[in-house]
Amino acid sequence: MRFLLSVAALLLTLACATSSAHAEDPPEQPLVKVPGYGLEALAPSFDERPTGWSAVTETGVVPANAPTVQAMLDIAKVAGIQEQKVAVRAIPLQKGAGPERAAALMTLVAVDEKPGAFTRALADAVLEHGWMVREMGSPMRVLVIRATSGEAAAEVRDWLVDRIVRRTTEQAVERILAAGRSGSRETWSAGVKLLSRAARIEPRSGFVLAVRARMVPRGRPEQALALYRGAIHPDAPAPAPDDWKGTAAARLGQLLLERAEDDERAEALAALLLAVKLEQHITDPLDRFGAHYNLACAYARLDQKDKALEH
Repeated sequence: MRFLLSVAALLLTLACATSSAHAEDPPEQPLVKVPGYGLEALAPSFDERPTGWSAVTETGVVPANAPTVQAMLDIAKVAGIQEQKVAVRAIPLQKGAGPERAAALMTLVAVDEKPGAFTRALADAVLEHGWMVREMGSPMRVLVIRATSGEAAAEVRDWLVDRIVRRTTEQAVERILAAGRSGSRETWSAGVKLLSRAARIEPRSGFVLAVRARMVPRGRPEQALALYRGAIHPDAPAPAPDDWKGTAAARLGQLLLERAEDDERAEALAALLLAVKLEQHITDPLDRFGAHYNLACAYARLDQKDKALEH
């Protein structure tokens, strides 16, 4: 897996480095009809599209050298992988109209054998066609995109990564909470496995970090602090929903106040102000109350007594 992650990172770096090479619209070709291959767990439905984008109809076009299903099957063949061990789904998209129209082909691939061989064969095709590649977790799953510009490809990529991480994390939370009610170790393990899958796709996800932080034992404050900080970071990909973000902010502020470090007072105040801003979304009444109480303490330590009394 470390090898796959390293190769995937290299592929993404290469794709980003060559994005300027296809900044202008390349020659277009009619969309080639190819058979569908499942991947329902990852691929969006027909109605799910990035903001401003729509599905391409039969009369639509895709960029030249797009990663069609057949192209992916050909790569698998080069890697010596049996066709029945490969699942592929290609989704053509377009945005706008006329000369300003953007087009993209978003292709999801899952291979059930020889993932290293597939990655190496894919690397050659990436260099040849200027595709953007993103690993989508284990078992071996890859997102391959070709668009009319690097910006369009990145927009489609980021949307799908955010969507998959959110959905996988939501499923993990459902199982973890259910395990807490039932005491089922099997359900707990299934939830942890889903959370790990989401973390492999996007380890900096605010949603993933918020859930992981809630699972840290009380005796590990440094670990919890790092996770809570990442969970509420304004630039965190796949941000946590407001209830999880609000709770993360409330607990981060409390942990910082408990440490009583002078240089962390401002950070504690900012976290608690965010928690109070989101308090209507926080489901635990103790966290809602705690946000106000700890905010009062933070103001008091900053010698802002009037604001402290308001809370």
